[in-house]
Amino acid sequence: CLGVFGLSSYTTEANLMDVFSPFGTIDKAMIVYDAKTKASRGFGFVYFQEQSSATEAKLQCNGMELHERTIRVDYSVT
Repeated sequence: CLGVFGLSSYTTEANLMDVFSPFGTIDKAMIVYDAKTKASRGFGFVYFQEQSSATEAKLQCNGMELHERTIRVDYSVT
């Protein structure tokens, strides 16, 4: 599982799928939302089927720009 941090409030789960799917099969992509306001909390998770896909995605996507925000991608245990 990868944690994706620094997301714009405009970023959707579909955007995460578009960015990360070239690296391998994704089981799930999710963004964390505030329970009361329903606004994005600015981070999410991408679950790959293969660890090697997650490793490559982390290397390629960490520090990239998405919706005018520089994102941080790191391993996450959820």
